[in-house]
Amino acid sequence: MFADTSELFIDLYQGDSDIALRALDRITYFIRKGNADAFKNLIRYNHELGPATTLEDVHYRVELMDCLASLPKHPLIVDALVQELTRTPSNNTTRQLYTKILKRLSQYPQEDIEGPLTRLLEQVTFSSKIKRRIMEVAGLIEPEEDTHDFLIWF
Repeated sequence: MFADTSELFIDLYQGDSDIALRALDRITYFIRKGNADAFKNLIRYNHELGPATTLEDVHYRVELMDCLASLPKHPLIVDALVQELTRTPSNNTTRQLYTKILKRLSQYPQEDIEGPLTRLLEQVTFSSKIKRRIMEVAGLIEPEEDTHDFLIWF
């Protein structure tokens, strides 16, 4: 299904999170209906974002990551999720975002996420707890019994 989604992408850049969230919902609908341009543009939009630094940024990114993760599994979605971990600092403000992303990545086959997560660990310095959780999701180490709820404490 081809539909011109350019107006929806303009809404993403307007700065109003309510308008942007409605636009994300519509864009995701068009992607599920097979609109390849909408998918390509959503991935590009995600790559253009800076780090989430405020609680409002985090809430918006959680919604964006949910939209991406709700789509059929694709390597570009894995890249987008890992990119968010790369650009956003891990701290108490961003804990919810990290938790959501790692939970979503854990739903992918290990062979799809091991490489990107290994590269992430080589590029970014994380606290020992975050590093361990990323390694668990990547399948590089066995999970600890108390990590089943995916909560990450900094």
